[in-house]
Amino acid sequence: MAKFIATAFLSFSVLFSTIALADPYVDKTGVLMNKQQLNQWRSPESAAPYFALNGRLFYMTIDDFASIIDNTYAQCDDLDAYTNRKGVTKACKDHVFSGIKEIIALSKDKTVSDQAWKIGTRYAWDSHNPVPGMNVWDFNGWAAGIRVAKSKGY
Repeated sequence: MAKFIATAFLSFSVLFSTIALADPYVDKTGVLMNKQQLNQWRSPESAAPYFALNGRLFYMTIDDFASIIDNTYAQCDDLDAYTNRKGVTKACKDHVFSGIKEIIALSKDKTVSDQAWKIGTRYAWDSHNPVPGMNVWDFNGWAAGIRVAKSKGY
């Protein structure tokens, strides 16, 4: 198990440091992720191991998750020009990072049931590309979904 954890940390470090050349927010996220308990687990659905964040199972590889984070931040690019307002791109990336921090906090929260976690995950998907690494996520929507599910007793 220790080998799996070390592999997970190494994967996040390499993936996020490679992507981070273009985006400091991705680098910040990589630093934050590397402070978490990351494990790999085997699923019969995949040849590659999936990962768990602070004990919460993800049904995707670490590489796919790193790509989702990169894709999500990339959606914020050029918003200053698009809206003709300075600071919108930064505000968007701050919002994404805030959502990622909240998801990490909720992943550690023992009062969040596995069912509430799964329900919240449904709120995360902004796109449904069958290739997981091509998707983007609404991390704030995911956190909101978890809070709603938890408030309803899940």
